[in-house]
Amino acid sequence: MRLARLRAFSRFLFILLLIVFIIVLHIYYDKKEETPSVYERIQKFKEHHKINKSCGRFPKSENIYSMSGDWQILRTPETLFLIYGAYLDDRILLKDGPVVRILMFTSEWNITEKFYCQYWSGSVKNPMSVKIDEFRVLWKDYWGISNHYTPILATCKLPPNFDATHVSLSRSPCDESNNVKLISRQKREKDKKDFLVCVKDLEYDEDKSMALIEWLEILKVFGAQKVVVYVIKVHEQMMKVLRLYENDGLVEVIELNHPQVLPTPKENTLQFLMRQLISYHDCFYRHNNNYKYIIPLDIDEFIIPKFKEDRTWNDLLKRVVAKNPRKVFSSAAFVAQNAFFFIDELKNFH
Repeated sequence: MRLARLRAFSRFLFILLLIVFIIVLHIYYDKKEETPSVYERIQKFKEHHKINKSCGRFPKSENIYSMSGDWQILRTPETLFLIYGAYLDDRILLKDGPVVRILMFTSEWNITEKFYCQYWSGSVKNPMSVKIDEFRVLWKDYWGISNHYTPILATCKLPPNFDATHVSLSRSPCDESNNVKLISRQKREKDKKDFLVCVKDLEYDEDKSMALIEWLEILKVFGAQKVVVYVIKVHEQMMKVLRLYENDGLVEVIELNHPQVLPTPKENTLQFLMRQLISYHDCFYRHNNNYKYIIPLDIDEFIIPKFKEDRTWNDLLKRVVAKNPRKVFSSAAFVAQNAFFFIDELKNFH
């Protein structure tokens, strides 16, 4: 009797072990052969989108290293980052879906260290970290090399199903961050407006208010619907003009202070030109969802239609589009040929 029970228990144990072995084997081949398997998808998600259960909390204001107003600092053994702004880029034609762009200066031209975007949401205490895909240098080396600071645009994918409101730049997924930027999100209008003009850093001690009025009025004639002007320092009469047009709705004034570590225009002309790329990119990413065309101009520059039938920029572009619509819609930008007119030399010409 006891022997029979032992045999029955042995058969039951064998069947149970066989079932366990089959299940384990099935899981193993699911991980190895299915493309993509559930296992691989989970591993990939963990690798690229690490939810930090034991990481630092949202940076406190007293722990944020800031400089000259809007600029924040991240310092590593190799690189100094001067962070200006962060922007959601959800344009329809982006291959990898929505991304976040971080605009900054860096002390190094080529960044070899690994960095992460720590995304923050008001609904969760811990950040989600995503490795930075690209540090894009906004300055071409054949324009000239500066030994100071380089304008950079960093890009991170936006995690799915995570309502990110802020982002920090960090060296590892679980770093205690000492910087955080509100992610600028554009309210997408149903119908895009036509023309936005972006004006780089204005820095004038002399009074150019009459030239400024002339320039703004000509832009209105050609079809500009908004002019975003970045101001470092201008004559008080020029500021009065800008505020007047701002009250009328044509102009938006953004007062800008560059970090004190940057050399002045007199000390380094190339660095002065590099500074302008911060303003132009900030303007572009704040408005590209709501305007069809964004035009970078200075207050002594005009885009003048060449033919009589082109009374406005809209007339000009309608004619260009009608010529070759397929090529136009696959193009990222239109380029206008430039010519210089030196007024002071013309005055002295006899």
